[in-house]
Amino acid sequence: MSGLVTTLAFRGLRAALTVGGRFGLWEQFLLKWLPAMLQAAPHISIRAEVGLEAELMQGLVEGRVDIAVMYTPESRPGLKVEFLFEERLVLVSTEASQNPEADPTYVYVDWGPEFYAKHSASFPDSLGISLTANIGWLALQHVLENGGSGYFPVRLVQS
Repeated sequence: MSGLVTTLAFRGLRAALTVGGRFGLWEQFLLKWLPAMLQAAPHISIRAEVGLEAELMQGLVEGRVDIAVMYTPESRPGLKVEFLFEERLVLVSTEASQNPEADPTYVYVDWGPEFYAKHSASFPDSLGISLTANIGWLALQHVLENGGSGYFPVRLVQS
């Protein structure tokens, strides 16, 4: 660890901060925050990491991650959870469809347990989904390349 302190001091940096976030939250949110943070605090070295909730929470508990931005944080002793913004998911499609799950090109994105519960309640008679992705970016790229539908954050599909 002393090598890190020496390197930081050599470059005029006084502190290091590890920021973790879900891949989808880096897109058009944390990536915009990062340069602003670097400019506002040029004396801080920032390490950016991508992860899912479980690994981000574990990093916070173990002290490897200082700040984690995620959809469904867990309340843990010694950790402070703050609401940043509401992430609104909308159904988007390359084709008009009455029922997204009746469409064989529908892609289910695992946006976490809350989304799963609402999705299951909204589509109780689902016969199964052909493609599931744990990263929204992956599902969106698939839909853009091959056609289909899925639920995605408004901020990513607005334009």
